Amino acid sequence: MPNEMGKIAVPKIEAPIEWKEFLETQPPGKQRSILNVGIGIPSKWAQPLVKLYCDSKDCQGDHFFEPIESSGPITTEWSATLLHYRCKHCESKWKIFAVMGRVKDPRFQEGEATKFGELPLFGPHIPPKVITLIREDREIFTKGCRAES
Repeated sequence: MPNEMGKIAVPKIEAPIEWKEFLETQPPGKQRSILNVGIGIPSKWAQPLVKLYCDSKDCQGDHFFEPIESSGPITTEWSATLLHYRCKHCESKWKIFAVMGRVKDPRFQEGEATKFGELPLFGPHIPPKVITLIREDREIFTKGCRAES
């Protein structure tokens, strides 16, 4: 569709990102081209260490999370999986990613993926002091923060 200047708007094509970066930074619902999404032939979902915020009493900061279950196969057809992670520092907090993806060519481990959920929910860390200040508006505030990110 032409814009006001009479030129056709071309959608921006995003460059592929590393699988680790996808898990750490991408919100649910966005499809991306991914590098190193699988390992080996036949391919399994790659499970790199990821750096995430850990809210345990011992951590309260960014720490590495490690996979705690092995992943299933990833093929050239779209498939879904759950990736389970645990904080390496406190070993008590966990993260689960629900993803759907495929490899374009198993020899090169490039593919496509969509994150369709994660627990705890995706979004920026909100300090407890802020939560105390907003009290009854906490739920709407956290929804807004997640939507913004």
